[in-house]
Amino acid sequence: MDQQGYEYINSGGINEKALVHSLSVEEYALGHPGSSDSAEHLSSADHQQEWQQAMEHGFNLDIVLLRHFGTAQGLVRQGPIIHNLAPNSTGTRLRRAHPCVQGISIWRPIRGGLGAENGLFKVYPGSQGIRTENELRDSQISTLEIRIRADQVFIAHGGLWIEEGNGNGILMWMGVSADIIGLYIDKYCLPFVAGAYNASRFLSRTVPPGLVKAETQATLADSFFPQERLVRAGNHRSNTADAFLRSAIPYTSRILEYFTNLDPTGIILAACPAGEDPRMAFLTVDRGTDIRKWFLRALAVRCLIRRHHSRGGTIEDFIRADGLPKTSRLINTIRHGKKLYWIELSLRKSGIWIALLNVMSRLDHITWEEVFSIPDSIHRYPTLLEIPEEWSPLMEGCTQLLGSLAPPGASDGCVTPGQSFD
Repeated sequence: MDQQGYEYINSGGINEKALVHSLSVEEYALGHPGSSDSAEHLSSADHQQEWQQAMEHGFNLDIVLLRHFGTAQGLVRQGPIIHNLAPNSTGTRLRRAHPCVQGISIWRPIRGGLGAENGLFKVYPGSQGIRTENELRDSQISTLEIRIRADQVFIAHGGLWIEEGNGNGILMWMGVSADIIGLYIDKYCLPFVAGAYNASRFLSRTVPPGLVKAETQATLADSFFPQERLVRAGNHRSNTADAFLRSAIPYTSRILEYFTNLDPTGIILAACPAGEDPRMAFLTVDRGTDIRKWFLRALAVRCLIRRHHSRGGTIEDFIRADGLPKTSRLINTIRHGKKLYWIELSLRKSGIWIALLNVMSRLDHITWEEVFSIPDSIHRYPTLLEIPEEWSPLMEGCTQLLGSLAPPGASDGCVTPGQSFD
């Protein structure tokens, strides 16, 4: 991508008959506002594989990612989304090419070429390093009309300023970023992107949570954790630390596959609908065998424990101060959640919650003495260490996103569910 902040790649037209037919059906739904099936955008939930195939047709996406990010691994992909170019009720205005200014957006026509006559957006060439509207005006950069041929894809730097058009054009879009997109959706986000994530309410944000300094790494506080290792050494039950860690190994390949393809913003926002108290968002998340549910439960428990850790005091004090129901299940959730949080702080890797998703509830059945040995024992299981190494940034971002949904008064921004998750 050159200094202009965008590039074209000649990729050839999409010729596969089944794929062309599928995209034509979707295009019809978008292109007929009077139709009962009409929409401003369509997400790929039911067509992920074929839409991804269409989006990447004729060019090597990994090469693009290596050139822009320096890696093709550990990135978060958004979409594909098919959208029309008519702006929403807010009218034509300035936008960013991608909510994450270090991300990229990729557009592809799904039929013929598109230009200004179809409502295609204009770009401000070289504006990707400009931070504010005032700076953009002061730069005196003029808009430039662009055209995307039917055999091209258009790739834009996330920070590139663009101006919405108004017409009947239809495009397919996907994004790629190092951060999760929900932390950066604000008033400059393209409306169809926010709409696809049920995040249109965030279009009023002037400062998204991703631009707010995240909480610094917490440190071990002896007063928060039991000191049984000092007074009850050697009092082990049969469920040892090694047995606990070994039980996590069979699930690592499934977990890695899931998180490699995960776009977490969608599942988090779907679990926290607008207008609902996010402290209650995960009450229906049961144990099951669904990795999505494991992840949501782990995320909620981590936020709960972090909130308790930041406040200090006893579990009962915390429950009372947060207005939570004082039940044995909730108390047990906090107790075994503290064990995994201690392991996280000892390893300084929040991704350990991901590595141990499927066995988190078993922490309630091993002693603190065994927990205290896990940071040493886990080095005998390198697979379990590789996961937190790669996915800790994602876990931090997801925690911050969930915390940003907290109601006014939740000063530390962490969700505090009112029920056990075991």
